[in-house]
Amino acid sequence: MNSVFKANRSCLDDSNSSGILLIVDDNPLICRMLSRRLLSSFDALHTACTKEEAEQHLSKTPVSHLVCDKDLGESAQNGIALVARWRTEYPSIERAVLFTGDESTGSATLFPGIDAVVYKTTNFNQLIKSLKR
Repeated sequence: MNSVFKANRSCLDDSNSSGILLIVDDNPLICRMLSRRLLSSFDALHTACTKEEAEQHLSKTPVSHLVCDKDLGESAQNGIALVARWRTEYPSIERAVLFTGDESTGSATLFPGIDAVVYKTTNFNQLIKSLKR
């Protein structure tokens, strides 16, 4: 599931909206849910369900904000390692948030390249604040 959404500026409810968000999660339902909630906070939003899809977006689009699932499936590289690598390879990424259901993950200070860790049970306001800092 490789999707691109563009915000309609006249419909934005957040006057501080800016940047391009990439959401990476192996669950398409999570991608759609996050897209619906976060679209109004960004100029454009892309989703990817695999590392390969994410890297296609990153190579073609100056993504400024990234939300990446910690676990992208059994055969995929861990989201923590991917974010660290992507932050060095794609300097347009200003903020990177690790999105996880594993509450034992710890804080962002433990992981290079990750600005915040947000748990999937958290409300969306915390995720938006983590992306905007």
